[in-house]
Amino acid sequence: MNKPLPILLAFSLLLPTALPAQAPRQITLEDCAMVTRDAKGRRLVRINPEAVDAYLEPVGSRIMPPPPRFRNAAEKKQALEILTPIIELLNTAVAASPNDPDTLLRAGYANGLGYHLQIEDCYEAANRNFERFLSIRPEHTGGNYLFGMFLATTREGKRKSIRYLEKASKDPEYDDALFTLGLMYVRVDRKDKALDCLNQYLKLHPNHEKTRQVIMAVETGNY
Repeated sequence: MNKPLPILLAFSLLLPTALPAQAPRQITLEDCAMVTRDAKGRRLVRINPEAVDAYLEPVGSRIMPPPPRFRNAAEKKQALEILTPIIELLNTAVAASPNDPDTLLRAGYANGLGYHLQIEDCYEAANRNFERFLSIRPEHTGGNYLFGMFLATTREGKRKSIRYLEKASKDPEYDDALFTLGLMYVRVDRKDKALDCLNQYLKLHPNHEKTRQVIMAVETGNY
């Protein structure tokens, strides 16, 4: 199957324990961080990673993989009202703690969601935060997966996504990276690599009809 973005799995690799399947209560923006002031009166933000994950997961599952899936304009408006302040909060937290992996990864992901809702400057912020995170934790599978999947869904980043999806696809927990990686190789006219990835994915998921169709299209030159 081509499963939706496993945000909690990706983030759980940074956390001592995984988040429970369902939060016991609705997480609010106020739960996501502690805001204080330093001696000079500057705003400092320390995030609560588990709360941020739970706060973002419902809207993230509607946006990734794109296109966003909203039943009406009111649902999209609600998503924007959820995302805009958490993006601002996480960007502020990154400015205060530019080397904190928990904050960088979540800021990258949240800005990636914002890009798909046309929130200004989110593409650049997502790239910046993911790249900074991976400069600190280059082998982090979840980070490579989240960044690769984000880039693969943008006009600008499809070729760049390959290096990150390659790393992520080596972990069985992220085997859906193989499917997306195969599509990206088609985009850059590497059909040999594309077929290798797609056939690996089909072997793991023999009932995934879309993969079978893509393989046939690539083999016959119709993709």
